Order: sequence, then structure tokens, then C-alpha cells
Amino acid sequence: MGAKGESHPSCGLACAAKGIPVALLENDTNKVYVLLPNTDKTPLPKQVIDMMGRQTTVTGKLVNIGGSQFLTVESVK
Repeated sequence: MGAKGESHPSCGLACAAKGIPVALLENDTNKVYVLLPNTDKTPLPKQVIDMMGRQTTVTGKLVNIGGSQFLTVESVK
């Protein structure tokens, strides 16, 4: 819905709680990466939810499928 940043964490938290995918917006490029857990059938790391709406660094494996970009979350700083 276009909401982003530190003024909208409750929106992201509500969506994540309902199972709606969480995405990362890259500052300099405005690229969007859908975040996936590092292991199948597991939730995203708690740190992803704790940092919702705040600037952070996420590392992981980048996967591009059909023009959509996904990032498997390995660490959050």
C-alpha cells in the first residue's frame, strides 16, 4: 500500500502477523526484496520483525525468479 519507514511499523507488523510477505526496500536504489526464511518451513528471524520500519542491514542469498527478487535472511544487523 506504499506505507514505509519509521512512521509505519504497526502496518508492517499487522501484515506480517497475518502472513503477508515482508519486503526490504533498498535505500539508494528503491529496489524491493521479498524476505524469505533461510530454511524451509520456518518463520522469518525475530530480528526482521523487531526492525520493521527501521533502517537495518540484512544479508542472505539473492534469488531472482521471473523478475521478482527474493532474499533469504541469514543475518540482521
